[in-house]
Order: sequence, then structure tokens, then C-alpha cells
Amino acid sequence: MVTSSTSAEPRLSAIMVVGSQRERAQRVVEALCRQTAAAEIEIVVVDVAPAGSARLQASPHVPMTYETRPAAAYSEARALGVRSARAPVVAFIEDHCHPAPGWAEALLEAHRDEWAAVGFSFTNANPETWLSRAGMVSAYGQWMAPAPRGPVSVLPSGNISYKRNVLLEFDSQLERVLTPDFILLERLLDRGDRFFLESRAVGAHENAMNVLELARAHFDFSRLLGARRAEARSWGRARRAVYAALAPAGVPALSVFRLARSMRGRRSLWPTVLTTLPVYLVGQVGAGLGEASGYLLGEGSSDEKVTWVELSMSRVR
Repeated sequence: MVTSSTSAEPRLSAIMVVGSQRERAQRVVEALCRQTAAAEIEIVVVDVAPAGSARLQASPHVPMTYETRPAAAYSEARALGVRSARAPVVAFIEDHCHPAPGWAEALLEAHRDEWAAVGFSFTNANPETWLSRAGMVSAYGQWMAPAPRGPVSVLPSGNISYKRNVLLEFDSQLERVLTPDFILLERLLDRGDRFFLESRAVGAHENAMNVLELARAHFDFSRLLGARRAEARSWGRARRAVYAALAPAGVPALSVFRLARSMRGRRSLWPTVLTTLPVYLVGQVGAGLGEASGYLLGEGSSDEKVTWVELSMSRVR
């Protein structure tokens, strides 16, 4: 671990896992250094690229903790980022999600209240093609800008912030419940914690631009989700089988319902959502089949495949 320190303790740790896509990761680091609240944040980079890869560079005015873990899985790297962070608030930002200048400031303001988790809103970083717009709706349709600011019961996975002490309470379980975030969010809801969507914290997300890759990504992510949800809740074979039977139809149906409900008051998004609905449905069918596989067969190699999707898959055509 390498740490560049300043005299002030940070209030927010921005955690980013990086792999082979160095140029896009460097752009995200630079966006973090341009934050209006740059004096109150630190950057925590967990680098899983092969040994000898060029190190990312931050502004000398923004402290950066740099962990190198060649070939570590995405879920392991995210948990390591939490343990390496120094601030009371941790915010995960993907290496293909570019935070707007006021992103950290808005999150810090929201976290003054007792929210366990605070989510962002999203714009499209590569909106030029229909497939990119479809990928955006598929990944973050419910939270696309303009999104209403306020308390919520569902937040996205991947790009999200938490009170750090909430995460550390899970101790040795952290890696298993933190990725995918939906498992952790369910556990927090079960015990009465509350969530907030801070729509003023905006990230521009780079999206998948291939239908087959998008469907595979949904399958692998949801297989990991199904396997780890069943593990976290100590489900037996009978309950796993029931959920596996329901998932192929239930997951797409629930996703469409949530997306449609989230469109209330956001008429400007209707054309994008309606024209990309076929690809959205392909992704959700993949998610349903993946979740069923996770319940029945366990996670298999899905953690490694999710790592490739998040850190190596090209998002530029």
C-alpha cells in the first residue's frame, strides 16, 4: 500500500477498482481531482492489473491511497478499498463512470443525515449510438437524470456510497455481501436502515455497446447475485429451487415494473426508454436466467466474469 497524505483527514473516500483500461481510469481520477470538495476527499485506488502496469496519477492536492492486488477479483478489491479508506463516508465510483464536479460535495451534504447508503443519478457518457442508450437504460434506467431526490428503498449497484462504519460491521462477510450491492442493501433494509437518492451527485456512465455482451453481463452479474443472496440468507435447497423457478419470468417482470414506476414525472426520458425497450428486455431475460443459475448451481466463475465486464470490457466503438 502506498499513501500520499495531507494534514487534514478526509470526509469522503472515493474508491475505484482499476484494471487493464488505464486511459479511462485515469480520466476518472482526473475528474475526482476536479471536485468542488477536492480538499475534503481522498482517492483510494485498488489496482488489479498485472504487476508493472503504469500507476495512475492524481493531483498533488488530493491524497491517494494506492493498493496493488494483481489478478484480484472485483468483489475482493472493493472490500479491500473499504478497509483501506480513512474517511467516514466511502463512495464507489467505477473506472468508466465520470463524476461531475459537484458529485462529492452533494454526497457529503446528503450523508450529514443518518442514511446508511446514498445513491447517485446518471447521465450517458457515450450517448451517440442506439446501443449505448439501450445499455444505459438497462444498467441505470431507474436512476437516470433527471431523477427525483429523496428517500428510496432501491439503489443501484456498483456506483453507490455508504457510511464506512456500516460496512465494517459486516467484518469477514463484507466481500460476500458487498458485491453485488443489492445483497448488502437487502440486509440493511432488513434491519431498518434507510437510503437516499442524491440526484445532485451525478455520474456520466460509459455503457456496453454490444447486445450479446450486455446479455452476458446481466447473466453473470445476476448469477453472482443469486448465489450470494442464497448464501447470505442461508437458504436450503427447497427455497433455492422455488426462487430459481420464479426468477426467469419474475426478474424481467419486476424490473419492467420498477422502470415504469420510476418514469413518473420524467417525461423527457420516455422516448429513450421506449425505443430501447427490446434491448432492455434482452438484458433482463439474461438477468432472470442468471439469477436462477445462481440459486441452483452457485456462483461458479461469475465473480471472475463480472471482474472482466467491469474492468476490461471495451465501452467504445
